[in-house]
Amino acid sequence: MEAVTGSKFGEAYGLSYSGDMRWDVMEELGFQMYGPAADMEPNQGFFADVSEEQVEVLDAEVAVLFPIGYTLEELEEDPLLSSLDVVEEDRAVLLPDDGDLVMAFSAGSPLSIDVVLDELPEQLAEAVENLD
Repeated sequence: MEAVTGSKFGEAYGLSYSGDMRWDVMEELGFQMYGPAADMEPNQGFFADVSEEQVEVLDAEVAVLFPIGYTLEELEEDPLLSSLDVVEEDRAVLLPDDGDLVMAFSAGSPLSIDVVLDELPEQLAEAVENLD
């Protein structure tokens, strides 16, 4: 199954790649990088900036999306993200900006992995159930 992990920050979007715990955990859970996202060139080794014109690279079968410097409500109201099929069809896990999961998901430390593995798989399973 193809997936992405992405974020919105400022007026920009981004994708996580191998070397970033957010994507590494997804790979360990059996997900593959969505083709169009995999074709992008990471510009920071483990992260790629995504312009507004490229936001479709986040439209995988499943996505984990989280805000950086935004609230969950602002992420949900983003017109570009909310127009993606993955979001419209409830196949996106949108992480709240103030929860333990998003903090653990972003920390990338050995201790945070347990929090991620305790909470994220159930949410991913719900997203997968919404596939056609």
